[in-house]
Amino acid sequence: MSFTGAFPTIQDRDIVVNLPKNDFLWRYGGECKEKHPELLFWNHIANIMNADQQPKEKYKDLVKTTLLHGKVNLFARRRWIKKVYDPDDDNGQLVKLIENLNSYSDNIVIPNPVDFEKIKEVHEKYENTLRVTIDTEIRVLNYIFNQMHNTMKIALYQTEIVRVKGRYMHPGRIVSAKNIISECTEKQIDILHNFNEVLAPNHSENIASTWTLVSGVICLNLMGINPSGTKFDVPLKLKLLTDEYKKMSSKSNIFVAYPMFLSRLSMVIGEAHRENKKYSMLFDGMKNFSIDESDVNPWLVSKHSSHFFIKCCFGNSFSTLKINKYLDIDDSAISVFSMTLDSIIEINTTNVSFYEGFQCYLIGNHIDTSGILNPSKITNTKEH
Repeated sequence: MSFTGAFPTIQDRDIVVNLPKNDFLWRYGGECKEKHPELLFWNHIANIMNADQQPKEKYKDLVKTTLLHGKVNLFARRRWIKKVYDPDDDNGQLVKLIENLNSYSDNIVIPNPVDFEKIKEVHEKYENTLRVTIDTEIRVLNYIFNQMHNTMKIALYQTEIVRVKGRYMHPGRIVSAKNIISECTEKQIDILHNFNEVLAPNHSENIASTWTLVSGVICLNLMGINPSGTKFDVPLKLKLLTDEYKKMSSKSNIFVAYPMFLSRLSMVIGEAHRENKKYSMLFDGMKNFSIDESDVNPWLVSKHSSHFFIKCCFGNSFSTLKINKYLDIDDSAISVFSMTLDSIIEINTTNVSFYEGFQCYLIGNHIDTSGILNPSKITNTKEH
C-alpha cells in the first residue's frame, strides 16, 4: 500500500462469498501428507475435535469489522460534500452508524478484550511452534477489533467538528464529539503500546496499527489545551505514539512517513494558531465549542474522509483553522478588529510553544516529556 492517506473501502457488494465458519477445520483438518510432527498433531486435533470445542471462529467478525469501517468511511467522506443538504437524512445516517458501533462494541469488542499477559505467556511457552501462531492469531484479531472500534468512532465523530458554511451544528454536539474522540485517542495509543510490548517482532501486526495515525492528529489538536484534574498527558502520549512508529518502521515503511506527516501537520496548526492570536478578541466566541477555556482554536480535522489525502490538495483536505471563518465572521469585520491589535493582551501563548517543542522532537531532537503534565479534558461520554 502506498501512503496517500486513504485506505480501501470495502462494501457489502464486495463480499460475494459466505462469511467464514469452521475455519480451524478447513485449515488444519482433512488429509495431511506432510510428515512434520506438529502439523500431524494439529491435523489430528482438527479431525477429531467437535465443532463446539474448536477455537472460536473470528474471521467472520473481521469481515463484519471491515464492512462497518467501510460504511463509516463512506459517510465521513461524503457527509459535507453534498450539494443538497437534508439535516434529517444526515442525522438519520449518523444515528444509524452510532447504533451500529454500539452493537459492534457489545457483540464483538467487549466480549473479546485483548489479553496482553496471555500473548506474552504464549510466546514464552511455545516459541517457534505452530501453537504460537494458532493462539496468537486469535488475540491479534481481538486487538484489531478494539483498535478498529476506536478508529471508527474517531472517524465518525470528527465529522461533527467539521465546519461548513451554511450548515448548522449545535455547539453541544461539537463538545461531545471532542470528548469522545479524545477518549478514543488515549485508548488507542495505550493499546498500541501495550500490544507491541508483548508481541514478538516476527508476529508484528500492521493491519489496525496503520489507522492509529488519526490519534496522533487528535493529540496535535489537544496540545496546549490545559484542563486540570484529568489524567490524559497529551505530550507523553504523543511521544509514546511516535516512538512506536519508529520501532515499527523496521517492519513497514509506512511508519517512516507517519512522524513526518505529524511534523508537517504540527507546522500547519502552529502557523494557524499564531495567525489566530491576532484576533484574540474572537476567542470568547469559541467558548461554546470548547472542552476547556484554553481550547480556543478550531481543530484540524479531515473534511472528506476518515484519513488524510496528502498526495494532492493537502491544504484543502482539512476543515478551516481560521477562527474568523470558523465563527463565520467576514473579512470586513476582521479589518475593524485588526485596527485594535496594539491594545490586545496576549492570550494562550503556550499553544505555539508546545507546537514548536514537538516540532523539534519530530525532526530528531529529543525532548524529555516525562515532566510535562498537559492533560486534556476527558469525560466518559457514551455514544447517543
